[in-house]
Amino acid sequence: MEPEQQETFCRPTERPVYQDPAQPYGAAEDFAAQQPGGQPGPYIHQQLPPELQRKAARSFLRSAGNHAALMPILMNLIGVLLLIPAFFIWGIAQAKTLIPYYRSGGTKGVMQYLSSRQDIILGLTILCTILGVVCTVLIARPVLRRKIFTAWKKPLWSAPGFGKCLVLTFGIAAGGELLAFGWEQLSRLTGWKMTEPNFALTGNKTVDFIMMAYVCVLAPLMEETLFRGMILPSLRPWGDRLAVVVSAAMFGLAHMNLIQGIPAFCMGLLFARMTLSCGSIVPSALTHILNNTLSMVMLAAGIDSNAALQTGYLVFLAAAAAGSILLLALRRVDFHKPSPTDVAPAPAVEHPYRVVFLQSAAFWVTAALFFVMSFALLNTSGVLK
Repeated sequence: MEPEQQETFCRPTERPVYQDPAQPYGAAEDFAAQQPGGQPGPYIHQQLPPELQRKAARSFLRSAGNHAALMPILMNLIGVLLLIPAFFIWGIAQAKTLIPYYRSGGTKGVMQYLSSRQDIILGLTILCTILGVVCTVLIARPVLRRKIFTAWKKPLWSAPGFGKCLVLTFGIAAGGELLAFGWEQLSRLTGWKMTEPNFALTGNKTVDFIMMAYVCVLAPLMEETLFRGMILPSLRPWGDRLAVVVSAAMFGLAHMNLIQGIPAFCMGLLFARMTLSCGSIVPSALTHILNNTLSMVMLAAGIDSNAALQTGYLVFLAAAAAGSILLLALRRVDFHKPSPTDVAPAPAVEHPYRVVFLQSAAFWVTAALFFVMSFALLNTSGVLK
């Protein structure tokens, strides 16, 4: 037998790949048909008993839930791990300045100096957060088995449809902010101190430019790529409704605080439906950018201290909320025709939400971190998620 022909045979010690790499959590294949001469290979797929099939189906969905919940953990963990050496390097560079403060006031003196340099701390936090999200997107590619730019394609949309989605975006944002405000007031009554990010401009032009670029452009693009472009399609084999809810939940948990997490979850539901209906994340990315940009413009205009601006912004949000309710009541927004998918449907699972949210260990870790960051930690000004 020629050497070239020997390479086509399956060696007895080799185990053929059982799972189709093209599928996120693909089904088994019959490898007998792949053997030369029709001879059966060493591993032949056989029909499993019904109970084992149900266990296997739950296991696949549980793995998908763990992989999805792992992304918010990685986003924040990588950012923190990068922030520690960044602060250390900056501290070494500022040693000549810090030593006199330490000699005169000890640790308290150093903290007073650091509190006066919130602009530098904020800038380092933003840069590390950006790198953390980028690293998470790169890690998500092999974990979720999704290409990064697959969802960035020409969308199936129209100008009136996008306008309706924009009204819904601001309307849902208003509702989410109202819920967050109510929860904040309730927490004050119970004595809890909630962590709330500070997006106020620092006066340092470089830091302010980085912060605005991140909040208005970079964060929406990267978050849409991860949550709607990768997590959402990885869960579609179990149904679009489950994929929408789970991806929105992970989007809300990734913010690691209730003030942002509640509106983010509400908007994540809308962004996911937009992505499924349009077959692309371009519309959701644009609406995400416009929403964040409006918030930053209001902050830059001094809405915290301008009563007239506060009134105008509240009127705008109220109008958007009323328009959203009217559109939904009249059913003028068509979200019931999702784009087709090339992912084969997974076996049906009983109580899929219970499997994802109650039986996935990574989800419990993410939820625990979320509530710890929301309630147990002090209000760390300038920490962005």
